[in-house]
Amino acid sequence: MYDFDWDHTGILGITQESGGTIGMSLRSRTATSRPHQRRCYAGARLEGVAVFSILLMAVSAGAQDLPSVLSMFPGQLPKPGPTSAGQTSDARLIAPAVTLPNSDHNLRCSVNLSGYALGYPVASWATAPLTTDLSVRHKTVPDASDTYEEVVKLLRRTNPKALVGRYLSGGRVESTMKQYPQEAIRASQVPNEWLWSATNRVDLSNPKAADLFADLIIAQSIKPISQLVFLDNIVHPSMLRGWAPWEDTCRFLHRIKHGVNKNASLLMANIAVAPFAMPDGEAKLLSEAVDGMSFEMPFHRHARGDRKRTRSLIAVYRTWLSAGRIVVFIPVVHALKTVPKEARESEQVREMRFLAGFAMLIRNPGDRLFVASPFWRPEPDWAHWPQSCGNPLEEWRFEDDHVLVRRFENYTLKIDTQTRTVDRMLRWVRQP
Repeated sequence: MYDFDWDHTGILGITQESGGTIGMSLRSRTATSRPHQRRCYAGARLEGVAVFSILLMAVSAGAQDLPSVLSMFPGQLPKPGPTSAGQTSDARLIAPAVTLPNSDHNLRCSVNLSGYALGYPVASWATAPLTTDLSVRHKTVPDASDTYEEVVKLLRRTNPKALVGRYLSGGRVESTMKQYPQEAIRASQVPNEWLWSATNRVDLSNPKAADLFADLIIAQSIKPISQLVFLDNIVHPSMLRGWAPWEDTCRFLHRIKHGVNKNASLLMANIAVAPFAMPDGEAKLLSEAVDGMSFEMPFHRHARGDRKRTRSLIAVYRTWLSAGRIVVFIPVVHALKTVPKEARESEQVREMRFLAGFAMLIRNPGDRLFVASPFWRPEPDWAHWPQSCGNPLEEWRFEDDHVLVRRFENYTLKIDTQTRTVDRMLRWVRQP
């Protein structure tokens, strides 16, 4: 006998009473505490295979072995991953199929999605092809997990193809958890002597500490399972004196990637680094260690107006994009604290638009390059520049030290690194 359970992430869980293994382990919360949700919907997220059809085939065949029925659909289901420590054996999961989005139709991605999204129009936050992280703070709602499920359901209903991630710290451990899903590994799980320089950072230069930390992150990443793990607080040694060598950090990331990929999830790392300063070898190590990366200094102020650094910056981005990695630009205005409060909103909007223009200069059709925008903002006009501009007719070039330009089928686009402005000039085409 089998028990079918539709989880909040849009995933069908299938459990054998005999305890046989089908798919991956899932936290037992849905199966045990919410029996009223034990129902099955036709046409689930099995990439074109209706769940109901599978059930009919299993019943009509008198199937005693459901995996043999599922095997009739090659390529539709991810391979099951191993059961991680601490998981219950009575709840099984078929993992979600993950389709990597590109920015051909929408350049925007949503970041820091929260329960507050329910108070905003769905069109302002659910249309982006990528949401890096969704979490709900415990103090804002009576039951953070219920609110989390409600947001996920609404997002899935509105945008079934969206890639949605969950947040986890890849650098710090915490004593108190403030949100759902759990945002960090508990400090009690890591020995104090494995922390770096009397901080709450795990010392990644210690192989035993790094391996334990990575394994704890992998185990936590499926509570609940998500398509993407957004790993924050990753630091390049150039940004933190005395920090672990980059090779150690990438080894740590690669171990996590290997683990979450087995669970049909992707790994994205949010990295504190000025990418233009990364040597080719370091950029390659990162490319091999993650499925995607995001940066809060995507076009560092020390590279703007410097031709050599700008070329180096674009070259490293092209390395990652050509390798099929997801790259996200997160706009951060470093001088925001010195800007009058009433002007901060416009400064943030200006920076987002500027980075969108920069992204258009370097992206090619099919690239997975996105610019982050707060979920509560209406969808900006630049989100659809890849469509409105058309295909590029040439590579980007310098017009002068501060101005970069690129011609497209419908527009010529210029960005000015000094004024942080973007000009789109409609191309006049002689009619036959």
